[in-house]
Formats: sequence, structure tokens, C-alpha cells
Amino acid sequence: MKQNVFDRPVLHFYCDESCHLPADREPNMLLGLLACPAEQVATAHASLRAIATSGGFEPHFEAKWTKLSPARLPHYLALLDWFFAPEQESLAFRALVLPDKTRLYAALPETARDHLYYRLYYQLLRSAVELENRHRIFLDTKDTRGGQKIAKLRDLLQIDAGDSLQTAKAIQDIQLVRSHEIGLLQLTDLFLGAIAYARRGSQTSPAKLAFVRVLEEKIGSPLTADTPPGSAKFIIATEHDQDALLL
Repeated sequence: MKQNVFDRPVLHFYCDESCHLPADREPNMLLGLLACPAEQVATAHASLRAIATSGGFEPHFEAKWTKLSPARLPHYLALLDWFFAPEQESLAFRALVLPDKTRLYAALPETARDHLYYRLYYQLLRSAVELENRHRIFLDTKDTRGGQKIAKLRDLLQIDAGDSLQTAKAIQDIQLVRSHEIGLLQLTDLFLGAIAYARRGSQTSPAKLAFVRVLEEKIGSPLTADTPPGSAKFIIATEHDQDALLL
């Protein structure tokens, strides 16, 4: 008997971006997502609130990369320990890095530069979707263009719906959320911030350098390189076919 689509497990993807603006003088654009089974979301967020209070913070303290300081480093390292604990084996993170973004932006007219961003987002989602499951996509609300972002991604996914991957059919919905209210989305921001910091070679913050070192120990490879084939818990991939994003 064919499986009913509503019987499939549901995965939540908490998506964020870093260094994506054309004129921010950053060498790389990064997009990332944290995947969590829907039935574990409430428990995960309760655990994150408990970690915050045990560290002396408010339950809904926003653990963003830009807030990482020496005083807050123990709390941020506790978040790493939690994410990589055996009890959280169903949680996974994936990042897609676009190097030398300035060259690609320069190859596009200004009116078409959003195309590059959306194509890369599409590649991230396509690589993470599991066709046997349903997916709910949560995007961080950063500006007034959130509705346009959802519409563009839906269009790209619908274009893909006819191919063998059938990506669009596996996505239940896409919606905007506020990162300060979603602890799992904050982890996406934190991991992307660490990768961007390492890849630009920054040395300005001892606390951030310490976080990068511990994260690299956890995943067993440097953040400046792609994770080895077969990695599942924490994946970093570079978009090598960059010119294809211009098509």
C-alpha cells in the first residue's frame, strides 16, 4: 500500500544566512540549517532554556554569535556540549559556503543579484531534504522582504518538482520566524558565525577563537575546510560549481 503523505515523519529546518550582502566586504556567503524532528522540537527548546537558566541567564536569552564574549563563553560551550551529546543524535547542522561572492555579484546586473542568493538557498534545501519525510522550513525574519524570500524559494522548488528529486513535494510549508524566540535557529546563527569567522582568518576575539577551536574538536576537522565525506552530524560544503548559480 502506498504511504499516505501525512504519515511521513516531519522534519523542521531552522535556516539562517551570514555575510550575504553584496557590499559587506566579506569574502564568503554562508547559508545554513539545523534539522530537528518535529516531535523533538518542544523538548529541545525546553533543554536550551534550562541551559540558559543554569548558566545565570534569562530562559529566553538570545545566544547569537555577535553576543559571544569571555563572560558568556561558558554558556556557549555548554550549548556545543548539548548539541553534540549522544541524546541529540537526531539533530544535525548543514552549511553551504559560497567563496569569492564578490566576483559572482559583479557578473550580474544589480537588478538580478538576488538571483544568486536564492539559487544558493535552493541548493542548500535541495541537499538537505529527505524525500521520504515531510519538511517545515523556518526562515529568520531579518527585514521587510521576508514574503518575497518565501515566494522566490517556492518558485524555485516548484520548478524542481518535476525532476527525480521531487524536492518541492517533500516540503510541507515555509514560514518566517523571529530568531530571538527560537533557540534552535540561534544555534544555526552561532555555527554560521563560527564558520565565517574562521574562514576570514579573524583573530580579534579570544572568546570566539576558543569557541571555534572547541567546535573543530567536536567535528574533527577545521572550519576552514569542508567536512569529510560521510559526515552527518555537522556538514560544511563549499559550492564549487559557482558559475552554474548565474544561469
